[in-house]
Parts: sequence; C-alpha cells; structure tokens
Amino acid sequence: MDAFYILIVFLFHLDRRSPRSAGALVIVGCSHHPHRADDARAAKGLSPSYRQRQALAEASRRNAEALRAMGMGPRVGARWCTLNEKFLTTYQRTSDVSGGFGAMSKVMLMLLQSAVLASAPIS
Repeated sequence: MDAFYILIVFLFHLDRRSPRSAGALVIVGCSHHPHRADDARAAKGLSPSYRQRQALAEASRRNAEALRAMGMGPRVGARWCTLNEKFLTTYQRTSDVSGGFGAMSKVMLMLLQSAVLASAPIS
C-alpha cells in the first residue's frame, strides 16, 4: 500500500513531488521500523512463552484429579503464574512498541495530508 501511495505521488503535480515523497518515506519508515527495532527479539520470545504457558495449562487440565490428590495444585498454579507474568511482560513491551510506531505513523500521515492541502493552489 505504501508503494502505491509513492507511485500516485509521482503521477500528480511534479513540482510537489519531493515533500510528498519525503513524507511518504517517513511514514513507510515508521510502519516498518517495529520489525527492525530492538524489541523484535522480545516479539520472538513471545511465542515460546505463550506455548509454555498453554502447555502447562493443558497438562494441568488433563491431570487435574492427580494434581489435586497429590496436593500439587498450589505449586503448579505458582508455576503458571510465573510463566503468565513472563508472557504478559513480553506482550506488553511488544504491544507498546508497535502501538507507538503505529500512532507516530498516523500522526505523520495527518501532517503530510495537511501540508499537501495547505500547499495546494487555490483556483
């Protein structure tokens, strides 16, 4: 979609090509930056922690009677809470980064649209 916007920019008003192109490149950079950010490692860590958490929950569900009979419920619950907290911390950090870049991309898009409209000649 971003490449389509850049193509359209070059088709309209050759004299205003550079500000629009610069703005489009900033928006493209904002939308693709989360994939290259330092927290991309955190996003990769999200899947294993989710799988561990779900595997423990499923195993606990299947073996609920045995866990209860042996009195292991509180220990398994504490382990699940630890895995869940790790997952939620990683998820929150990843969500904050991608949400921040998404918001910045939207702000830049609005600024670019306002700049283009402000520079348009009145006929």
